[in-house]
Amino acid sequence: MRGPDLPANVVPQAKLMTEVERYSSLLQEKEALNERWDEQNALLVESHERVIAELTEEYEAKLAEEALAKEALRQEKEGLEREFAEVKRQMEEDADCEIEDLKETYEQRLGAERETALRLKGENGIMRKKFQPWDSRHLRPPTCDVIMTSS
Repeated sequence: MRGPDLPANVVPQAKLMTEVERYSSLLQEKEALNERWDEQNALLVESHERVIAELTEEYEAKLAEEALAKEALRQEKEGLEREFAEVKRQMEEDADCEIEDLKETYEQRLGAERETALRLKGENGIMRKKFQPWDSRHLRPPTCDVIMTSS
């Protein structure tokens, strides 16, 4: 398989050179792939960092928004509690005033009833004294001079 005019070491050397060139080519290809991978990896890392930064920013914005909403709800709650306390105070005050008015009204009625009772007791006593002597002496009350007419 050797050619007649080629020396004996030329053929293996040519194969060796071919393998060296192929190795060199593969090494360059590997380096190129490594560089491309490094670039892609760097782009991916950068992309992830951007996404993480965006998500972090969105999350912090949502946290701030929720904190504002929470504060607004707290203030609204405090306002409603103050309003409730004021309404309760006014209702209790109104109820107290109404109770005092009713108490005064009934005390006046009671006083009037006591006066009426005392007046009636006094009149009863006077009438008893007036009619008692007649009952024991005459067994009849005096007659009135008023004549009753039938209609």
